[in-house]
Amino acid sequence: MGTLKTTDLPVGSWVRHEGREGFVASISISAPDYSPLVMLMDQGYLFWGNVPIESLEPIPITPKILETNGWRESPRGEFYHYLRLDKNRTLYVHASLNGWCMEIIYDAAGILRTTHFIPDIVSVHQLQQALRLAGVDKEIVMPNM
Repeated sequence: MGTLKTTDLPVGSWVRHEGREGFVASISISAPDYSPLVMLMDQGYLFWGNVPIESLEPIPITPKILETNGWRESPRGEFYHYLRLDKNRTLYVHASLNGWCMEIIYDAAGILRTTHFIPDIVSVHQLQQALRLAGVDKEIVMPNM
């Protein structure tokens, strides 16, 4: 999945460190020649360490993570979720083997207005960023592993 950079990890991004999931609470960079330190917290908002960014790994998206966060599986094996944007708009997000697709549906007329195909979302922090960019304020939680 590649090396994570500070620009990949806004506050709230879920990552893995030494087999344990946590979310980014802050990132500190003390000098240009030092590695950034990432403050991680667990789901109960308990601080558990400042760690070098190089020690972090992305968390792959799994069916269990999607189901824990409201996604449902269709008979075709695709996962989908409807998220309310405002009174008149709903974001329909679905994932398949071909990648992710985000569609904004206008409820008043029931007309599909915008579709964005996003093929490269493979980890939880990437899904979080895509939802934020679409204007969705959805907290992602980790299932009890």
